[in-house]
Amino acid sequence: MPRLPLLPLLLTLIPALLAWPAKAVQARDALVLSAAPAEPVIEGMAVLREAYARLGIQVIFRDYPARRGLAEADAGGADGEAARMGGLGSELPNLIQVRPSIVSVQGVAVTCDPDLTIRDRRDLVPLRIGVHTGLRLSDKLVQGLDRVTQGHWDQLFHLLYLGRLDVIIGYDGIERTQAGHPGAERLRVIRPVRWRVPLYHYLNRRHADLVPRLEAVLERMRINGEMARLRAGAGAAHQRPAE
Repeated sequence: MPRLPLLPLLLTLIPALLAWPAKAVQARDALVLSAAPAEPVIEGMAVLREAYARLGIQVIFRDYPARRGLAEADAGGADGEAARMGGLGSELPNLIQVRPSIVSVQGVAVTCDPDLTIRDRRDLVPLRIGVHTGLRLSDKLVQGLDRVTQGHWDQLFHLLYLGRLDVIIGYDGIERTQAGHPGAERLRVIRPVRWRVPLYHYLNRRHADLVPRLEAVLERMRINGEMARLRAGAGAAHQRPAE
């Protein structure tokens, strides 16, 4: 059997062998995180973008519907979830909750009834309630209560305007999605004090080694006030109307 020349063979293999570990390192240079395009999450994204930059890692936020985003992060289709309620690890074992909380969300009740009063969950019992599919905040507040579920906010608000719902349970700022819609001037937002919930970043378990370093960076940002400044800046930019 004829022998292949050794030197040309080595010259062919060496670049490929050198490139392989480089690609393995580059795979960690950018993480894809699922993120719902909601105002509180947008504020949390600003915090994460800065925190990961300090670790030399770029983050790419991918817009997914609420329920699918969690499924993608748990299954490994995404590297993690930008911001969700705490305590999801029991349901989604491949996700690690990162501390501290990066943002909080104020749960709200949106109604067209000028006289409706809601102080706590008990006041929801006799009402016709609308919630968004996959929004864990709403699920928690209305657990065990009758409700109408829709996959789009516009569908829920349409039912509210028609008088088929008494209230929509969502997060602070959701009413601004209705700016310019007929009937939006009748909207009234109720913010019960106990409905403020902290949100946490989650990483898929394959990035478990990142968690201690990321938590250290986030804690420093929380203590020195930088986390709050980033949230405020992102929130103001999101609310500013396009020119």
